[in-house]
Amino acid sequence: MPKSEEGEKPPRRARLFRRFMKVPLLRRYYTRRVLRFLDKSHKKGRPIPEQLADLDRHLARLPAKERQKVLDATLSGEMESAAGRAVRRAAQRQNRQSGRGGGRQRPGYPPGPRPRAR
Repeated sequence: MPKSEEGEKPPRRARLFRRFMKVPLLRRYYTRRVLRFLDKSHKKGRPIPEQLADLDRHLARLPAKERQKVLDATLSGEMESAAGRAVRRAAQRQNRQSGRGGGRQRPGYPPGPRPRAR
């Protein structure tokens, strides 16, 4: 599927999805389905698709009762219009990872306190 570039229309599936997300009933149905899929995947120990892994990390920080509200607001476009450029850039910076092991840990050391040089 060709990716859209600057000045080009987004693909048909993306346009259709955005249009569906404007309808509150369909948007709530979709959010319930996504949240149910993520919960069942965690219970059964199944890997979560790459496209949903980032969303799952962000939703895991929220209380269970707020997850659907936040996901619904995100899909409706409320969150995007409220967030400025600086907030979006900060969110992208948080998702970046260094190439030196996870979380800036030296590769080869187990998590926990590091041995100190004497």
